[in-house]
Amino acid sequence: GFPAEFAMYLNYCRGLRFEEGPDYMYLRQLFRILFRTLNHQYDYTFDWTMLKQKAATSGTGAVGTTGAAAGITTQARPSLSS
Repeated sequence: GFPAEFAMYLNYCRGLRFEEGPDYMYLRQLFRILFRTLNHQYDYTFDWTMLKQKAATSGTGAVGTTGAAAGITTQARPSLSS
């Protein structure tokens, strides 16, 4: 599965009280360390940029396509909203 940091993130979120604000600095640090540990390099290329470029070159006009129609599965890439 997934790295332990994802379990730490979910446990942290579950432990928050309803009106308690999250510690965004802690969460960012958690994933930054994971990013470095996995030897990823920040290339400023985002998934939505790639989808727009692919749609533009294929001429399908599917720039606004999301979900399964865009080839994105929630299991492969869990969404983390801030």
